[in-house]
Amino acid sequence: MSSFTRGNSVLDVFYTTRPDLFCVEVFRSCVKSNHYAVGINLDIKSAEKSTTSSSPVGVRSRHIVYELTPCSLSVLSKALADYNWSGILLALEECQSCTDFSSIYSDFVKIVRYLIHAYLPYKTISLSNREPSFITPRIKILLRKRNKLRRAGKLARADKLSATVG
Repeated sequence: MSSFTRGNSVLDVFYTTRPDLFCVEVFRSCVKSNHYAVGINLDIKSAEKSTTSSSPVGVRSRHIVYELTPCSLSVLSKALADYNWSGILLALEECQSCTDFSSIYSDFVKIVRYLIHAYLPYKTISLSNREPSFITPRIKILLRKRNKLRRAGKLARADKLSATVG
């Protein structure tokens, strides 16, 4: 890391054996502090998009955020356990080559994605490329929930949620 994170000092260090996979950004924290926030981006494509100036302003992308509560995960677990996997298992037993295995694996992934989408509650959120890179879909959902609670006059619950968001 080559940017200062507090005054003229580098206090936060990120070590990796694969620096080509990460994009580290230092930016002013939204919390009142004399430290800067450090954002580490694992997605190379989104890091490249944020550094290029040729991307059009205001482009929105839609993201699905699944509710990962213990209750919803137990429902998904039961659906996965109850699913009839005999077709996949039979295909694995008869698998002769790598191409056969690749198609079996893609079928498995399609089934799992279908079950996740069918049994986990989710929300669809849209993000603009104008929003800061640290605003993830999950954070945006929590901010919307907090604002809804504040408008309803439930300030104690909104403040508790604000502590979670940061």
